[in-house]
Amino acid sequence: DRVDQTPLVFFPGLTSRPFWPSRHFAAVCALEEAFADPSTRAAIDAELTTLISSGRLQRMMSPFSPLDPGSEEADAAAEGAWSEFALYDGEKWNEAACAAVPLLSGLMRAPEVAAEICQAPVAADVPNVCGTNVVVTVLRLAAGATILPHCGVTNRRLIMQFALRGSEGVTFTVGGEARGYGGDGHAIVFDDSFEHEV
Repeated sequence: DRVDQTPLVFFPGLTSRPFWPSRHFAAVCALEEAFADPSTRAAIDAELTTLISSGRLQRMMSPFSPLDPGSEEADAAAEGAWSEFALYDGEKWNEAACAAVPLLSGLMRAPEVAAEICQAPVAADVPNVCGTNVVVTVLRLAAGATILPHCGVTNRRLIMQFALRGSEGVTFTVGGEARGYGGDGHAIVFDDSFEHEV
């Protein structure tokens, strides 16, 4: 019999909750600080513009995350109403993808940020504690689209989503509690084992 050697971290006195204070995470602080600098924000925006126009975002299709595309036009686009550009799978960074967004990926790979990112075990017989094969990604949701209520596959992780562009009017509902990002350049940290929708 194999004994699971995956370390567990327990936080005494903390209870499960839908949203977590985002400023408690180095990843959020680093991204918010970088985004607050006008030249860095402009460089990140330029990376996004180039990425989106390159056609490299991949249509998201998941039976666990149902989607209402909002319009036939959004659904008919090559990348669909919901798309992603994966940077890290929990084991290794996609160097070609990171080269397409070097500033953004560099921020995520900084030691203090990378220390908070889930790392999947490399042994084939050890379960992926990240609960997904894509851990760091650029996500894009078309205006008017809705990611319908769904739950994540594990309560062993938190999800951080940082608004890079177009967050005005976006509402996250997690465990029945609705919030917005608070504008571009801000993050939401949530436990996706709670039912959530966007």
